[in-house]
Amino acid sequence: MNKVIIKGNLTREPELKDVGGDKFVAEFGVAVNRRVKEGEEWVDKPEFMEMKCWANRGEAICNHFGKGDPILVEGEFRTDRWEDADGVKKSKSFIHVNDFEFCARKEK
Repeated sequence: MNKVIIKGNLTREPELKDVGGDKFVAEFGVAVNRRVKEGEEWVDKPEFMEMKCWANRGEAICNHFGKGDPILVEGEFRTDRWEDADGVKKSKSFIHVNDFEFCARKEK
């Protein structure tokens, strides 16, 4: 099973990219804190994850979310692999977003 559920905040403005053939993908980052104990104190350690969301859902994310906004995403872990111009093999992992939900912002 490959299912990921993440609740965090966008680390940057989502970017909608045209990948040709009337296809679009939204790319954005999400930060999630995890609590760890350092000595006698609990501290937050951020984890940063890259996200990709296709088609109408991707457009909706670009239209309704911005840097710092909370989001809940459901998706799957994927890795793109390619070879650069020099023949060096490269890879980049990300969460392929299948669905998302708006989350209420904390009142300041």
